[in-house]
Amino acid sequence: MGSVDTKSRRPWELIYFEEFKTRTEAMKREDFLKSGQGRKWLDEKFKK
Repeated sequence: MGSVDTKSRRPWELIYFEEFKTRTEAMKREDFLKSGQGRKWLDEKFKK
């Protein structure tokens, strides 16, 4: 069963995808995207 918080917000639409060879690379990217610099990058990439 999914989270009650997100269940009502369906269907999901995938707008961006990155693939990594290792879990370590993916976790480093996630850490970057959660940083101030990474959030700025996301804001610029996905301006509405």
